[in-house]
Amino acid sequence: MFRRKFTLWYGNTNVASFNTSFLINIFPQNNTHGEGLAFLIAPTIHIPENIYGQYLGLTNASIDNQTTNVIVAVELDTFKQPFDIDNNHIRLNIHSIRSVVSKPLTLENITLVPDASTPSFHNIWIQYDGVEKIIRVYIAGQPEKTSPTPPMPETPIIQYNLDLRKMVNRDSYIGFATSTGIQTQLNCVLQWNITVEYIVGIQW
Repeated sequence: MFRRKFTLWYGNTNVASFNTSFLINIFPQNNTHGEGLAFLIAPTIHIPENIYGQYLGLTNASIDNQTTNVIVAVELDTFKQPFDIDNNHIRLNIHSIRSVVSKPLTLENITLVPDASTPSFHNIWIQYDGVEKIIRVYIAGQPEKTSPTPPMPETPIIQYNLDLRKMVNRDSYIGFATSTGIQTQLNCVLQWNITVEYIVGIQW
Protein backbone atom coordinates (compact mmCIF):
# COMPACT_ATOMS: atom_id res chain seq x y z
CA MET A 1 0.00 0.00 0.00
CA PHE A 2 1.12 3.54 -0.70
CA ARG A 3 2.00 4.79 2.78
CA ARG A 4 -0.01 7.99 2.79
CA LYS A 5 -3.72 8.62 2.66
CA PHE A 6 -5.52 10.23 -0.25
CA THR A 7 -8.57 12.46 0.23
CA LEU A 8 -11.15 10.92 -2.09
CA TRP A 9 -14.20 13.02 -1.32
CA TYR A 10 -15.21 16.17 0.53
CA GLY A 11 -18.59 17.38 1.72
CA ASN A 12 -21.75 16.17 0.05
CA THR A 13 -20.81 16.51 -3.59
CA ASN A 14 -17.08 16.69 -4.28
CA VAL A 15 -15.57 13.34 -5.22
CA ALA A 16 -12.01 13.07 -6.51
CA SER A 17 -11.25 11.62 -9.92
CA PHE A 18 -8.22 9.37 -10.23
CA ASN A 19 -6.30 7.52 -12.93
CA THR A 20 -3.98 4.61 -12.32
CA SER A 21 -2.15 2.14 -14.51
CA PHE A 22 0.07 -0.80 -13.67
CA LEU A 23 1.97 -3.62 -15.34
CA ILE A 24 1.67 -7.07 -13.79
CA ASN A 25 3.20 -10.51 -14.21
CA ILE A 26 1.46 -13.44 -12.53
CA PHE A 27 3.59 -16.58 -12.61
CA PRO A 28 2.53 -20.08 -11.52
CA GLN A 29 4.64 -22.17 -9.20
CA ASN A 30 4.65 -25.92 -9.86
CA ASN A 31 2.03 -25.29 -12.58
CA THR A 32 -0.57 -24.27 -10.00
CA HIS A 33 -2.64 -21.12 -9.60
CA GLY A 34 -2.93 -19.09 -6.43
CA GLU A 35 -5.84 -16.76 -5.74
CA GLY A 36 -5.12 -13.55 -7.62
CA LEU A 37 -4.18 -9.91 -7.24
CA ALA A 38 -6.30 -6.84 -6.45
CA PHE A 39 -5.97 -3.08 -6.75
CA LEU A 40 -7.38 -1.83 -3.46
CA ILE A 41 -8.83 1.26 -1.79
CA ALA A 42 -8.90 0.64 1.98
CA PRO A 43 -9.23 2.52 5.28
CA THR A 44 -5.94 1.23 6.73
CA ILE A 45 -2.65 -0.38 5.78
CA HIS A 46 -3.15 -2.96 8.55
CA ILE A 47 -4.62 -6.19 7.19
CA PRO A 48 -7.24 -8.24 9.06
CA GLU A 49 -6.44 -11.70 10.41
CA ASN A 50 -7.27 -14.85 8.43
CA ILE A 51 -7.26 -13.17 5.04
CA TYR A 52 -5.49 -15.97 3.17
CA GLY A 53 -6.92 -18.05 0.32
CA GLN A 54 -10.17 -16.82 -1.18
CA TYR A 55 -10.18 -13.67 0.96
CA LEU A 56 -7.27 -12.27 -1.08
CA GLY A 57 -5.96 -10.02 1.68
CA LEU A 58 -9.22 -8.04 1.64
CA THR A 59 -11.59 -9.47 4.25
CA ASN A 60 -12.18 -12.65 6.25
CA ALA A 61 -15.09 -14.94 7.08
CA SER A 62 -16.25 -12.74 9.97
CA ILE A 63 -16.29 -9.36 8.26
CA ASP A 64 -16.88 -10.14 4.58
CA ASN A 65 -19.73 -8.20 2.95
CA GLN A 66 -20.04 -5.70 5.80
CA THR A 67 -20.27 -2.04 4.86
CA THR A 68 -17.91 -1.23 7.74
CA ASN A 69 -15.12 -2.72 5.60
CA VAL A 70 -15.21 0.45 3.44
CA ILE A 71 -13.10 -1.16 0.71
CA VAL A 72 -13.31 -1.15 -3.07
CA ALA A 73 -11.13 -3.49 -5.14
CA VAL A 74 -10.53 -4.37 -8.77
CA GLU A 75 -9.58 -8.03 -8.67
CA LEU A 76 -7.64 -10.08 -11.19
CA ASP A 77 -8.88 -13.53 -10.24
CA THR A 78 -6.90 -16.64 -11.13
CA PHE A 79 -8.47 -19.36 -8.99
CA LYS A 80 -12.08 -20.49 -9.28
CA GLN A 81 -14.06 -20.44 -6.05
CA PRO A 82 -17.67 -21.76 -5.97
CA PHE A 83 -18.96 -18.20 -6.43
CA ASP A 84 -16.61 -17.40 -9.35
CA ILE A 85 -17.40 -17.58 -13.07
CA ASP A 86 -14.01 -19.17 -13.89
CA ASN A 87 -10.31 -18.98 -13.01
CA ASN A 88 -9.44 -16.19 -15.45
CA HIS A 89 -11.52 -13.07 -14.94
CA ILE A 90 -11.52 -9.47 -13.73
CA ARG A 91 -14.11 -8.10 -11.34
CA LEU A 92 -15.14 -5.24 -9.09
CA ASN A 93 -15.56 -5.90 -5.37
CA ILE A 94 -17.24 -3.62 -2.83
CA HIS A 95 -16.88 -4.50 0.88
CA SER A 96 -16.61 -8.17 -0.10
CA ILE A 97 -14.76 -10.85 -2.06
CA ARG A 98 -18.00 -11.45 -3.96
CA SER A 99 -18.13 -9.16 -6.95
CA VAL A 100 -20.75 -6.66 -8.07
CA VAL A 101 -19.62 -7.19 -11.67
CA SER A 102 -17.35 -9.86 -13.17
CA LYS A 103 -16.04 -10.27 -16.73
CA PRO A 104 -14.30 -13.35 -18.18
CA LEU A 105 -10.99 -12.68 -19.91
CA THR A 106 -10.75 -15.78 -22.08
CA LEU A 107 -13.18 -14.23 -24.58
CA GLU A 108 -10.78 -11.28 -24.82
CA ASN A 109 -7.90 -13.65 -25.65
CA ILE A 110 -6.25 -12.79 -22.32
CA THR A 111 -4.83 -15.42 -19.96
CA LEU A 112 -3.64 -14.00 -16.64
CA VAL A 113 -1.67 -17.12 -15.69
CA PRO A 114 -0.15 -19.02 -18.60
CA ASP A 115 1.87 -22.22 -18.24
CA ALA A 116 5.17 -21.86 -16.40
CA SER A 117 7.24 -21.82 -19.59
CA THR A 118 5.50 -18.75 -21.02
CA PRO A 119 5.69 -15.58 -18.91
CA SER A 120 2.93 -13.09 -19.63
CA PHE A 121 2.58 -9.40 -18.89
CA HIS A 122 -0.60 -7.35 -18.70
CA ASN A 123 -1.35 -3.65 -18.42
CA ILE A 124 -4.36 -2.53 -16.42
CA TRP A 125 -5.79 0.99 -16.51
CA ILE A 126 -8.38 2.11 -13.94
CA GLN A 127 -10.08 5.46 -14.46
CA TYR A 128 -12.52 6.91 -11.98
CA ASP A 129 -14.58 9.97 -12.87
CA GLY A 130 -15.65 11.77 -9.70
CA VAL A 131 -18.17 13.93 -11.56
CA GLU A 132 -19.89 11.11 -13.46
CA LYS A 133 -19.18 8.73 -10.54
CA ILE A 134 -18.23 5.95 -12.93
CA ILE A 135 -15.28 3.55 -12.73
CA ARG A 136 -13.83 2.15 -15.95
CA VAL A 137 -11.30 -0.68 -16.15
CA TYR A 138 -9.21 -1.61 -19.19
CA ILE A 139 -6.73 -4.43 -19.80
CA ALA A 140 -4.24 -5.28 -22.55
CA GLY A 141 -1.43 -7.79 -22.93
CA GLN A 142 2.22 -6.91 -23.45
CA PRO A 143 4.69 -9.30 -25.15
CA GLU A 144 7.70 -8.74 -22.90
CA LYS A 145 8.53 -6.90 -19.70
CA THR A 146 10.54 -4.30 -21.60
CA SER A 147 8.17 -4.01 -24.56
CA PRO A 148 6.55 -0.61 -25.20
CA THR A 149 3.32 -0.11 -23.30
CA PRO A 150 0.43 -0.85 -25.67
CA PRO A 151 -2.29 1.75 -26.20
CA MET A 152 -5.19 1.60 -23.78
CA PRO A 153 -8.18 -0.15 -25.40
CA GLU A 154 -11.01 2.10 -26.52
CA THR A 155 -13.64 0.03 -24.72
CA PRO A 156 -13.47 -0.75 -20.98
CA ILE A 157 -13.87 -4.34 -19.93
CA ILE A 158 -15.70 -3.07 -16.83
CA GLN A 159 -17.79 0.09 -16.51
CA TYR A 160 -19.79 0.58 -13.34
CA ASN A 161 -21.63 3.42 -11.57
CA LEU A 162 -19.80 3.97 -8.30
CA ASP A 163 -20.09 6.81 -5.80
CA LEU A 164 -16.91 6.50 -3.74
CA ARG A 165 -18.32 8.93 -1.19
CA LYS A 166 -20.80 6.23 -0.17
CA MET A 167 -18.34 3.34 -0.25
CA VAL A 168 -14.98 4.32 1.25
CA ASN A 169 -13.58 6.59 3.93
CA ARG A 170 -12.88 10.17 2.91
CA ASP A 171 -9.18 9.61 3.62
CA SER A 172 -8.16 6.19 2.33
CA TYR A 173 -5.08 4.22 1.38
CA ILE A 174 -4.49 2.92 -2.13
CA GLY A 175 -2.39 -0.04 -3.18
CA PHE A 176 -2.51 -3.77 -3.84
CA ALA A 177 -3.56 -6.91 -2.00
CA THR A 178 -3.07 -10.59 -2.73
CA SER A 179 -3.03 -13.98 -1.07
CA THR A 180 -2.38 -17.63 -1.68
CA GLY A 181 -4.07 -20.74 -0.38
CA ILE A 182 -3.01 -24.35 -0.76
CA GLN A 183 -1.73 -23.52 -4.23
CA THR A 184 0.67 -20.68 -4.90
CA GLN A 185 1.80 -18.24 -7.55
CA LEU A 186 3.97 -15.14 -7.78
CA ASN A 187 2.00 -11.90 -8.12
CA CYS A 188 4.29 -9.13 -9.37
CA VAL A 189 3.50 -5.45 -9.87
CA LEU A 190 6.31 -4.27 -12.13
CA GLN A 191 5.22 -0.68 -12.77
CA TRP A 192 2.61 1.55 -11.15
CA ASN A 193 1.45 5.08 -11.87
CA ILE A 194 -1.35 6.92 -10.10
CA THR A 195 -2.77 10.44 -10.21
CA VAL A 196 -5.44 11.55 -7.74
CA GLU A 197 -7.29 14.85 -8.10
CA TYR A 198 -6.59 17.23 -5.25
CA ILE A 199 -9.82 18.47 -3.68
CA VAL A 200 -10.02 21.90 -2.08
CA GLY A 201 -13.24 22.89 -0.35
CA ILE A 202 -15.00 24.16 2.74
CA GLN A 203 -17.22 21.98 4.88
CA TRP A 204 -20.45 23.95 5.47
